[in-house]
Amino acid sequence: MSYHKTLSEMIDRSGLTLKEIAAKCSDKGVRIDPSYISKLQSGNYSPASEEINKALAESCDRNPDELVYAAYIEKAPSLIKNFIQELLQFFRTTASSLAQYAPENTANIIQDEFINLSDQDLVQRILTEREILAFLSHLIENQNKSPREFKEPSLDALRKTLIGITMPDSSMEPLIPAGARIHLHRAPFISGRIYALTTSDDSYLIRRCVFQNSEILLISEHKDYPPVAVEREHVNIVGKVASITTNVD
Repeated sequence: MSYHKTLSEMIDRSGLTLKEIAAKCSDKGVRIDPSYISKLQSGNYSPASEEINKALAESCDRNPDELVYAAYIEKAPSLIKNFIQELLQFFRTTASSLAQYAPENTANIIQDEFINLSDQDLVQRILTEREILAFLSHLIENQNKSPREFKEPSLDALRKTLIGITMPDSSMEPLIPAGARIHLHRAPFISGRIYALTTSDDSYLIRRCVFQNSEILLISEHKDYPPVAVEREHVNIVGKVASITTNVD
């Protein structure tokens, strides 16, 4: 969507007059005339500065990144603009093709989480969410298999991979504190690495896994949690722990 259409839609959805929006911008320390806003949304003026765009979007109670992105794309050199548009088109086309081979639940996730995103949100996710690339790699590896051969990760497991999970206990302290945000990556299983696993009751564990024939030895970092051997068929490995995020008090 073009800059002026994005701004016009924000204004329409806000239900505010241009004068009211200008007043809200002024409250944020950005002085702007209603007539200038009118020219911006009609396309008569080139996109405003980042400061003004943020104030306009926030005054309309919208995501400021959306308007900043639209302004950047409109003012960007044609080489950059074309590259970004081709990247988005390639990603959506590839994701759509892969969805045709995936089971229904997985196809719905691709549609909702990737294909239907706005351009700005999709670019942000492509650049920052490596879990998406790992997820699509998983689909690429399986796209030529029949539905019976396609091993579909559960809907809950896929969501944990995409958005991460919270460390539920102190079993991996001090390496992973309780309450830390865990970011997962779908990768080949390597004995001795730390993985997130789900059990038959859909609860999950974070453990260092040692693969032993038909069993997995689940090892904690904390001495109060003894090692436990489980049958592979009784757990589902959601993903490898790639990184963690903790809060600083």
